[in-house]
Amino acid sequence: MISGILDLERIQTGLLKIENCKPVSIVGKVIEELRPLANDKNIELQVKIGNPVSEFRGDTEQFKRALVNLTENALKFTPNNGKVQICVENGDNNNIIFQIKDTGVGIPISQQSQVFDRFFRAEQKAIKHITGTGLGLSLVKTVVENHEGNVWFESEEGVGTTFFVSIPVAVKDT
Repeated sequence: MISGILDLERIQTGLLKIENCKPVSIVGKVIEELRPLANDKNIELQVKIGNPVSEFRGDTEQFKRALVNLTENALKFTPNNGKVQICVENGDNNNIIFQIKDTGVGIPISQQSQVFDRFFRAEQKAIKHITGTGLGLSLVKTVVENHEGNVWFESEEGVGTTFFVSIPVAVKDT
């Protein structure tokens, strides 16, 4: 838990190693890192890539960490034999849209406003056995905001959750 707090503090300073980030490559690394967890739970881990997908300016490692957190949550809160899908595509407003969609337990409406709060953990019988610090989504929100993006979600209890991340595309030099 201490390392999670230190990571969050480091990220909240807003210090980024700025470079051109390649969304397709980042998603590939996330899949590679989390495939064993998906396999352990017999969860179908799907990837859907738009064509083409633009680059964005940011910190590749921090952004990858945010997507790992979202995808790991999707895997943790999806029962065995479920499905998790990661999509990335160019959006309509000069942005890149990432989606992490699961067939998990969903988030109760009464708790949805707290999801990005530090140390928040949803209270549901179905997830009592799942461990965590409650820092992951707070970290995701901070990383996305540091990249001048937005994060939001749609969820239905007992059906699943989809997290969306929107990041502005890199401005081409003229």
